[in-house]
Amino acid sequence: MFEFTLQCNKNISLLNPIYSSLKPFVQSLNGIIIKETVGCFCSVCLAVKKEHKQYMLACILDAVSDGIISFYKFDYLQNNICTVVKNSVTFNAFIRSLVVFDRQTDKDIIKKNLILDNKLNVDSFYCFKLKELTSRWQDVANVVNESIPVLLKTNSLNTLTKTFLNSATSGVKELDLYLSDKNISLSLDGKDSDLCFDASADYIEDLLTEIISICPKKIIVHGKLDKFKELKQTLCDVFSNNIYIVK
Repeated sequence: MFEFTLQCNKNISLLNPIYSSLKPFVQSLNGIIIKETVGCFCSVCLAVKKEHKQYMLACILDAVSDGIISFYKFDYLQNNICTVVKNSVTFNAFIRSLVVFDRQTDKDIIKKNLILDNKLNVDSFYCFKLKELTSRWQDVANVVNESIPVLLKTNSLNTLTKTFLNSATSGVKELDLYLSDKNISLSLDGKDSDLCFDASADYIEDLLTEIISICPKKIIVHGKLDKFKELKQTLCDVFSNNIYIVK
C-alpha cells in the first residue's frame, strides 16, 4: 500500500478543500481517506494500492497547490492590502479575484518546490520553502495599495473583480446553485458535490469564497434568488453576465 499523511497546525480551513479535492480520486481507486484532528495537528491520511502511487502523488501535488493558494494567498493579501471598505463582502470578493488571478504561475512555483514523500506538513512547507511566492504576492499587494484610492473613488472595484475572474484560466464550466429555505447546495459541471451551506446561518462569505475559488464560467441558479438579497446583489455585481436563473 502507498500511504500518505498531510498535516497542519489546527488549520482545518486549509485541509478541508484539500480533503474534498482528493476524496473522489482516492475513492475511485478503492482507497481509504480520513480527516481528523489529534492534539495540535489536523491531518488527512490516505492509502491506495502501491501501483497507484504515482497517480496519487500527482493528485496530491495539484490539491496541495490549490489549497495553499486558496488559503494562504487570501490571508496574505488580506493582511497586506490596507484599506477600509464599507461593504466587506465586496472587498473580500475583490481579494478572492486576486487569489484566482494568474493562479497557474503560483501553482508552478509551488510544484517546483514541493517534493513529496509519505508525509507533508503544509504549514512548514509554506513558511520555509515558498519565500518566492510570498515575495510575488507582496508585489501584488503593493500595486493594489497604490491603486485602491482611485478604485474606491471611481467605484471600479467590482469592474476589476470581474476582469480578474474573466481572465482566470482555470475553473469549472458550469456551477449549479440550488436554493431552498433550508440550504444552498452546489453542483460542479453536472456532478454532485459535498458543498452545502446553511441558509439560516451567516453563509454569504463562505459561499462567495467557494464560488470565486471555483471560478465558474456560467452560474445556473435553481430557485428564487430574490429571497437571498445579499447573495443576489453580490452575484450580480461579480458575475453579472454569467448568471442564468431556472425557476
